[in-house]
Amino acid sequence: MAPEILYFLAEDEAPAVRLAVAGNESAPTQSGLLLAEDPDDEVRRTLAEKVARLKPDFDPLSRRRVEAHVVETLERLARDQASLVRRALARALKDLTNAPPQVIRQLAEDVEDETACIVLAASPLLSDHDLLSIIERAGRGQRLTAISRRQGISEDLSDAIVTSDNRAAIATLLANPSARVREEALDELVSRAADVVEWHAPLVGRPELSRQSIETLAGFVARSLLKRLERHPSLDGESAQKVAEVVRYRLEADAEGDEETQTSREVCEARSLFDSGQLDAEILSDALVNGRRDFVIEGLSLLASKPRLFV
Repeated sequence: MAPEILYFLAEDEAPAVRLAVAGNESAPTQSGLLLAEDPDDEVRRTLAEKVARLKPDFDPLSRRRVEAHVVETLERLARDQASLVRRALARALKDLTNAPPQVIRQLAEDVEDETACIVLAASPLLSDHDLLSIIERAGRGQRLTAISRRQGISEDLSDAIVTSDNRAAIATLLANPSARVREEALDELVSRAADVVEWHAPLVGRPELSRQSIETLAGFVARSLLKRLERHPSLDGESAQKVAEVVRYRLEADAEGDEETQTSREVCEARSLFDSGQLDAEILSDALVNGRRDFVIEGLSLLASKPRLFV
């Protein structure tokens, strides 16, 4: 169909006709300016996906008139009142290197987190300056977490995310293998991480950890992470031996803690049965056969009305 006819149909009364023009890649770029103001949200959403899919050359030295129409259309769509239109545009533009930078910045500052996060997590056109400015204003919102997912995060950006004290964003940053994080920033996070379980595994996986941070982590992370710490690539022979000693101490202490917990359960059960009048010789005999030493000792003490004098 001739471009002139498609331009004419862009003003058709039937929404279905305008929708077809919005998705037609042969439609002239001038029709985009009309359809960007269309009253139908679905028409504008389809236009947003189509315009970005065309991937026009935004070089100002070529195709100036076409570019001007396309850029203006994208700018209008980035300001669209319907969030579904802006989200569609953000998804279509998020990976492009030739999109208008001002449109990407507009989407990155969108009033809705969902739209903004799409480009914040991926667009190569957002500079560190742009992102640092957004981090300063983002507080504890989802936008920091989206930025933490970006490829090749610089140390300056990492510092800003760490300083934000946004736990979710920091956990995402630590789990991002392409993010560069200063050793000093990791040391600070390790000193705050004992009660922040979601940081433990990604911290253990960071290659930039100092020996001191590795030893500190060995003191509180879960058992499943201890062996990974022992094999950490930043440890030399002497450091590895010292961390291994910390790990062995932890495992022994945890084992003792397990025994103490089991003892406590056995004592509590014996006392409960005694208080309810159910503790008798038969129950104690069965417990003895099953090796429940602490239960038997506590039960005998209770039945004899004497305090427990031995363990």
